[in-house]
Amino acid sequence: MNADYSDYQLNLQSTPADGSILPHLLLFGVQMIALIAPPFHHRKTLLASSIVILAIVSNINRFTDDPGLAQFFSLAWPHYLSILEKVLGAPYPGPETTLWRIDRPPYEALQLTSFGPRKLIWAFVIWFNLRGIRWNYQVQNIPAEHVPGNSKWRFLLDRFLTFIRLLLMADLLGNLAAFNFYSGDEVNSRLLTVRHDRFVCQLYRTASVGMIPYTFMNLQYVGGAILWVLFGFSQPADWPPFFGRLAQVTSVRAFWGKFWHQMIRRVFIPISHTLPTTNLANDSFRRSMFTLDLRVTCSIYQPG
Repeated sequence: MNADYSDYQLNLQSTPADGSILPHLLLFGVQMIALIAPPFHHRKTLLASSIVILAIVSNINRFTDDPGLAQFFSLAWPHYLSILEKVLGAPYPGPETTLWRIDRPPYEALQLTSFGPRKLIWAFVIWFNLRGIRWNYQVQNIPAEHVPGNSKWRFLLDRFLTFIRLLLMADLLGNLAAFNFYSGDEVNSRLLTVRHDRFVCQLYRTASVGMIPYTFMNLQYVGGAILWVLFGFSQPADWPPFFGRLAQVTSVRAFWGKFWHQMIRRVFIPISHTLPTTNLANDSFRRSMFTLDLRVTCSIYQPG
């Protein structure tokens, strides 16, 4: 491998990083405007169209060779899809009529000043809180908190110990990945595979790779929970566990519906609900287990 280029850069040489960061920043800004703007004619159409256009431009606009920075912006899609779902699914005058915190009066945002700081905070929390924790749109199957009570310091101690454990796991998995896949002189990440002549080795590789997203997503979530609760921006109840328990994984459906993080559940489940009703007219059949499994399957594959 050319020492002057990383594997990331070599695999993307056909698309030079000559774009601009501006569309990515505008995409976030328009999402905020979609939530904090006052009611006006064609608000939904104009702002939803702007989000879609900027999302497309951002995805074809490569502006950096830094994989860390690129990763940060590549994870924007659940957020703008979430905002689109809330904007398009809300009646007039907008999302203010459908979104509120469970410890606040319904339609709280209708009383907030458009473009004001309080409404901006309201909008940012909606953008950030994909699972809708402690909002009226909270998704189903959020894992129960395993720390008894609502003590701030007990919560922080538990999350700190969890963070250390996850940090050690992340270091171990990173070293295993480097040993298993990057031990040669020249490595092309597009050709990496968990396949191996020996089944035991293949199983080991698959397990170690599969634990990477679980560990690193959990690590970031727990780290965020520690900071936000420590500095008083939120309370322990706002940060239930990111993943469920392994004991819940009794089927593929239970894995995705109860164990996994549920971050994109609200966006795709409503879409999947339309599929059986489009093709099947029998109400009793729509309520069958087959149809429920079909909906879960569709909600899994739509993001991919």
